[in-house]
Amino acid sequence: AGGSAGAGGSAGAGGTAGAGGTAGSGGALDAGPFRSFAQFIEQVPVTANETCDLEIDSAGRVHVVSNFTGDADGGVDYAVREPDGGWTIERVARPVGTQPIGSGVKIELDSNDRPHLTWTAADLPGNAARTRLFYASKPDGGWRVEELEDAGFQISVFYGFQLDNTDRPHLGYLVRNAANPDGGTGTFQVTRYASRAPGAPWAIQTLNSEIVGGATYATSMVVDQAGVPHVFYRSKNLLDGGAAFSFGVHASGPSGVFSFEPVESVSLTRAAAGSGPYDPLLLVDTDLVRRREADGGWAFLSERTAGNSPFVRTAPSGAIYDFTNTGSSSNYALEVGRTFNGARVRALDAGIDGVRYSGWDFDAQGRPWGAVYRTTTSGSPLGVFVVRLD
Repeated sequence: AGGSAGAGGSAGAGGTAGAGGTAGSGGALDAGPFRSFAQFIEQVPVTANETCDLEIDSAGRVHVVSNFTGDADGGVDYAVREPDGGWTIERVARPVGTQPIGSGVKIELDSNDRPHLTWTAADLPGNAARTRLFYASKPDGGWRVEELEDAGFQISVFYGFQLDNTDRPHLGYLVRNAANPDGGTGTFQVTRYASRAPGAPWAIQTLNSEIVGGATYATSMVVDQAGVPHVFYRSKNLLDGGAAFSFGVHASGPSGVFSFEPVESVSLTRAAAGSGPYDPLLLVDTDLVRRREADGGWAFLSERTAGNSPFVRTAPSGAIYDFTNTGSSSNYALEVGRTFNGARVRALDAGIDGVRYSGWDFDAQGRPWGAVYRTTTSGSPLGVFVVRLD
C-alpha cells in the first residue's frame, strides 16, 4: 500500500523500487538471495581447452562459445542448449594449420537473440605471438566473420566486448609488443576502443600508446546504463606526462569523445568492469574490488583471493556479480561475489573446482548460469561445463 514499482521491481508498504530492484517496508532496496553455490553442472559436448563464454536468450536457451587449440581440427565452437537438454553445435571458424584460434572468445546476444562473437586468432605459421581480432555475427542464418584488427603484433586475450541496448557493439582491447608508431626504437603497447553504428564501418580509436613497461596485459570495458562506454587500462605514465610505476586509467566516452582519470595503483593484469543502477561502476581485479563513488573517487570494497580471468555481470535485480577462481593452493575453486548499493558479499567456494576461465549470464529467475573451462589439478583439460548457481 502506498508503494510504486519501477521497471522489474515491486513495492511494499511505503517503498519505492528502482529499475530491477525491490522495495520493502520503508523503501529499503533488496538484492534478492545471494546465489552462489552450484546446483547444476553439465559438460558441453565439444572439445575445448581454454576460454569460453555464455548467454541465455529470451526462450531460456543457453548459448555457449568455446575454443579448442592445438591441432588442425581446432577452432571456435558455438553450442546451443535447448530447455529440454538437447544440444546444437556449429564450428564458426577453423585455424590456419595448427595455430591457436578463438583465444579470448566472447559472446553477446542482441535484442533478437542473434549471437555476436569476438575472438583472437594466430594465423601466421610458426608465429603464435602474432594475433588478429575477429568479430562474427549471424544476421540471416549464416555466419559473417570480419577482421576487426590485424596489428601485426599480439592482441591480449583479456579485453572487453559488449552490445549496448541498441545492439551496437563496443570493444576495448590492447595491442601488445607493437612497433614504435614514429618509426624509432622501442616496443609499444596500444590501448584501443572500437565500435560500430548500424550500417557503418568500424570506428577505432587509440586511447593510449606508450613504451611497454609495468606488465600491462588486460583491458576491460563496460557500457553503463546510459550507453556510455568505460575502458580501463594500466599505464606507467601519469596523465600529466610524468612517470609512475603503474596506475589504472579510466577512460569514459560519451558520444565517442573520451575523458581520462586515474583510478590508483592497480595491477589490472586481468580485470573486469561492471555497471548497474545502484553501483554505476565497479572494477574487479584479480585480487581487489573497487566502486566508483558519486564524488568521482574510488572506494575500496574488498580483497579477494587472487585468481584468473575475472568476469562481471549485472543481475536482473541490479546487483553486480563477479566470478573468478582461487589459486592453485585451493584447486582453482570458483569464487562468487556480489555488490549491491555499495554493500558486498562473497563466497570463496561455490562448490566447483578446477576453474580456469568462465563467462556468465542470468535466467528469468535471476539465477547465474556459467560456462566454465575446467582442468585437473595438474592442468590437464577436462572441458567446458555449463553450471547453474542458486
